Amino acid sequence: MSARSRSDAQAMRERALTLWAAGLKAGEVAEACGITTAYAKVVVCLARAAGDPRAHRRSPGRRPAVRVAV
Repeated sequence: MSARSRSDAQAMRERALTLWAAGLKAGEVAEACGITTAYAKVVVCLARAAGDPRAHRRSPGRRPAVRVAV
């Protein structure tokens, strides 16, 4: 895995949080952003701790399928 520039990392974070807020699961966010599922979860957890409203918690269970143009 190669290092990302700061601007690339910020763009990936923004994209991941936008997809999360749209209702995609961590695995789907990871696939769309080219990162691992664990890293996608870390991005969301850190954003939640920082107070980002896009990183809201979701109740467990079945979610409706949401498709976002990527």
